[in-house]
Amino acid sequence: MRNFICIFMLVLNYYQALPQWAQSNTSATFRLSDASFTGNSTVVTLHDKYTYLSADKGESFTQISNFSGNTIQAINDSTFIVCRGALISYTNNKGASWNKLQIKNISGDTIYKGDILFAHLYYNGKAVAIGDIYNGDSCNNIFLSEDWGISWNRKKCENIQITYNPPPQGMSGFLNNRRYEFGNTLLLNSFINKTKFFVVSDYGNIIREVSWDSLIPNFSSIRDHAFKDSLNGIIISGGNVYKTNDGLKSIQKINTPENFTLITYAKPTPSKPKGFYFASCPNGSYTSSDDGANWNQVDLQQYLTAIFNNTEQAISCISSNGYKVLYFTGFSSIKENDNNPKLLVYPNPAKDNLYIDDANQKGIYDLIDIHGQALAKGNIESGKRNMISLNGCSNGLYFLRCSFDNQTSIYKVIVN
Repeated sequence: MRNFICIFMLVLNYYQALPQWAQSNTSATFRLSDASFTGNSTVVTLHDKYTYLSADKGESFTQISNFSGNTIQAINDSTFIVCRGALISYTNNKGASWNKLQIKNISGDTIYKGDILFAHLYYNGKAVAIGDIYNGDSCNNIFLSEDWGISWNRKKCENIQITYNPPPQGMSGFLNNRRYEFGNTLLLNSFINKTKFFVVSDYGNIIREVSWDSLIPNFSSIRDHAFKDSLNGIIISGGNVYKTNDGLKSIQKINTPENFTLITYAKPTPSKPKGFYFASCPNGSYTSSDDGANWNQVDLQQYLTAIFNNTEQAISCISSNGYKVLYFTGFSSIKENDNNPKLLVYPNPAKDNLYIDDANQKGIYDLIDIHGQALAKGNIESGKRNMISLNGCSNGLYFLRCSFDNQTSIYKVIVN
């Protein structure tokens, strides 16, 4: 009878295909607003007031400036660029000193003294910058550089008229740092009119303005968007989710399991060659590897910010009695396999102790709370009853992860 009850509860609470984060042990507690990666070890991040650097895969963060900005970009392990107000600040010594990059011509004369809304340096030394725009004065405030921003030329825009308009009432303010670089094409949100989006091609020589309200039926606001290349992306608007496969010339509504509030993309790596979209909402987070056709839930955590460098490196921010930064060094899919050990996990619900029985090989376990924190770890002995003390666990939902070689099973456990 006991075995029947345990097997019933196991089947009832078993989660299939739950990917797991491999989280580094960071204790950073600032609100993350933007980030940029270099290699596999360095990340620079923006907070409401400061800039931080981590050179050890998120184990520690060091403040490297007493200012923040709209965007941050890491060119290499030492050179970072922050766009903030009227200045583009850059460092080539990991923040030991900062210089102000102003819009000057080749003779060194300053040709623009206004605010810089956006600046982006491509990895071949070319750059594009957009200055503050008022009263329809747009064509005079777009600048191009071919020498890493040392000198600039003012661009003449015959085919686009960028004008300043106040954002509609209730417009989301989450998108001021969204930009995507794919070769010579840059996709970025408008800083001056949040009903607009720019497709910047040929290193800034061709600019196409996209009007969200002409694409999205009954448009009210853009919550978030993410692109995996210059043609394919997913957009969250209001309570709906849309995708494009032609560079925002058209969109199609897609069905999702929740009303997503955040979307981002993890590009593939040689060891994990399949990229995925990552979405989050109040009820948890999901991934899709087929451009939004199907979604798999990965955890119960809502992320305020999630920025992926690739499928093996990401940084995010959650809010739990204050802000907390999470740095992830891996994302591995767990698939159900008929050869997985047939375990008995009981009792469930549990109070004082939890037991693992009938393991046919040695393994390890992790007891994880809904915020992704591992509360207990230990070995699973083959052929023995393995006890896990729940001392210190408050009432609620937990996950028990049991790993054997390359096979892993997840069990939902209630403590009361």
